[in-house]
Amino acid sequence: MLVFVGGGGRFGRWQTPKDRRGRDQFKGFALRHEVLPIIFVAKEKDERNQSFTLLHELAHLIMHEQGAVDGEKTLASFHGGSRSRREAEANALASHVLLPESALREIDAKALAGMAPAAIDAALRETCDKYGVSPMVVLARLRAARLVPAAVVDRYFKFSVKDGGVQAKGKEDGRMSVAEIREIYGDRYVDMVLKMEAEQEIT
Repeated sequence: MLVFVGGGGRFGRWQTPKDRRGRDQFKGFALRHEVLPIIFVAKEKDERNQSFTLLHELAHLIMHEQGAVDGEKTLASFHGGSRSRREAEANALASHVLLPESALREIDAKALAGMAPAAIDAALRETCDKYGVSPMVVLARLRAARLVPAAVVDRYFKFSVKDGGVQAKGKEDGRMSVAEIREIYGDRYVDMVLKMEAEQEIT
């Protein structure tokens, strides 16, 4: 399987199309192929969102016959409505992989129901950091377990997409670290490039 990570302010061909506000028009897509399936994930400042998108696209390849292109709304579709059944299934699988049942028992779900979205961020920070997920994923899992009302999830989603919501701190200049390059391309690729450059095979 090939996984491409694009966007994130870098120059080059792997840039996602932007809307009028300069935001990515889609978060990821999956292309089914017998030999080499492809997943593309838009690079985000908050790597928790990026991880969820990756697992969401993998879920499409595992469960569904067709490829998929996913934006902000489809990645927040956790209900089982007929129009978004495939998206709800992909989100359910991704969220269950990232956030186990035991994690839900650590959360005071009743307290979340009465909180403002910003307060929910603070209340869920420890869980989100521990499991590498966003508050949206936690809320969706709690909703699926009928521990919080749908209105809480909807209110938080509107808050999170408005002006980008609360974002994790990240690099603003768009440059990639060596660790990030290794994570995306793999050690063998990076080591081969460095070896060839040292031997002046490439510049």
